[in-house]
Order: sequence, then C-alpha cells, then structure tokens
Amino acid sequence: MKDQKREQIKVDISILRPLLEPVESNLYKINNLIEEHYKDRYSFYEYDLTNLLELKISSEVLVSYLSDLCLQAETAGVSELYLYPEEIKMVATLAKTLNSAYNVRIGNTNLREH
Repeated sequence: MKDQKREQIKVDISILRPLLEPVESNLYKINNLIEEHYKDRYSFYEYDLTNLLELKISSEVLVSYLSDLCLQAETAGVSELYLYPEEIKMVATLAKTLNSAYNVRIGNTNLREH
C-alpha cells in the first residue's frame, strides 16, 4: 500500500483571528450567566442550563482550537498555516452552528441581548 500524501490547504491567520473575538465574547457571557445561576442571582430551568453548558463546551472547543492555531503561527513567525480540509470544515461548521445557537432563547434572554 502506498503512502498517500494528504493535501493541505493554505489558510491565512487573518481569516481565523476575526472568528475568535465573537466566540470569546459570547463565552464570557455564557460564563457570567452560569455563574449568576449558581449564585442564585438568575434562575434557569434544567434544560436551559443544559443548553448553556453545551454552548460553553462548544465555544471553549472553538476558542481553544483557534487560539492554538494563532499561537502556532505566531510562534513560527508565519501568517499562514496549512490545514487539512477536515480541520477547515470543523472550524467552519462549529463557528456557523454557534453563531446560530447564540440567538436561541435561554430562559428569558439570549446571548445577543445579554
């Protein structure tokens, strides 16, 4: 069996960085809402809290991945990285899904309003 070289796609870091800021901002809001819930300042039904926790995990995954990519580029002193198509698809899918999910009502608010 031959070793097949998998094709990678060149991605400019200037495309990835703008994805990071809104996710970090929403992650901050999510963490605040969760904290307010556990400090009894705000009350969520169990399913709302579960949705918040799921958004937190998904947001943390995306922030971690994008931050790591930006750090790799910075450490290497480059402005472009080569990613596998699956990686690009994962980032795009997660960013798009989270963008839609941030509009979903959680209790009597959503992350765009909070």
